[in-house]
Amino acid sequence: MLGLLLLALPAASTLALPSPRLVARGTWSSTCTAPESPSCSSSVAPPDTCCTNYPGGQVVLTQFWEFNSTYAGPSDAWTIHGLWPDHCDGSYDSSCDPSREVTDSIADILVSKGEQATLDYMNTWWPDWKGDNQYFWSHEFNKHATCISTLEPSCIANYQPQDDVAVFFNKAVEIQKTRPTYEFLAAAGIVPSTTATYALSDIMAALEKATGAKPTVRCTGGALHELWYSYYVSGSIIDGTFHATDAVGTDSNCPEQVSYPFKKTA
Repeated sequence: MLGLLLLALPAASTLALPSPRLVARGTWSSTCTAPESPSCSSSVAPPDTCCTNYPGGQVVLTQFWEFNSTYAGPSDAWTIHGLWPDHCDGSYDSSCDPSREVTDSIADILVSKGEQATLDYMNTWWPDWKGDNQYFWSHEFNKHATCISTLEPSCIANYQPQDDVAVFFNKAVEIQKTRPTYEFLAAAGIVPSTTATYALSDIMAALEKATGAKPTVRCTGGALHELWYSYYVSGSIIDGTFHATDAVGTDSNCPEQVSYPFKKTA
């Protein structure tokens, strides 16, 4: 398992993520040789968008608590929705480069790139709520990854076709492993229940205590359903440093008291 370095900063916590795992031809790395200030630190376009994510400088790991489907992943885990390059104000672009959109099997691409372990993890921790993982994964890549400037093929050293696909999913999995939301909430006594409700303020406090930043909490029918963890990135998403930051943009739509249902069982 890859090691992760967690550092505490006054304004936000920093997550230093290593480059993705070794594959047969070597380690993925960025063409950027002089990483700049964290994304969203300036309103001016950076001189090199291989070194700074732009305009999608707020990189967001989104998670589901899918309680209305039997394709919901482990009963004690929040699963991945996606990794999104939001603008610094919370708006976003989508489907930015049709030439990079994926029609091949994501699973086949990952295996061909030596990412069987990433695929195995995704099959459990990145499920589609309708049971069609291939469609879901392709949708996430085509809609969001094609808008990450530092994943442009010209920004990946020694690029081979579809390296950007492998890097995107590998990175999302790396970050997901640092955000065990179920454990964060359980440590504060917040666990699924058929009867209990929890104060939204307590949920936010538990997550901020665990991560050093305030995520966005989203509900469906007054029940916990989704979390958005935001980061600014110094350098490329491939091998840069992730700074956990308070989410900017869409606010919580949850009531003051929130339910936390059990997931369905098959």
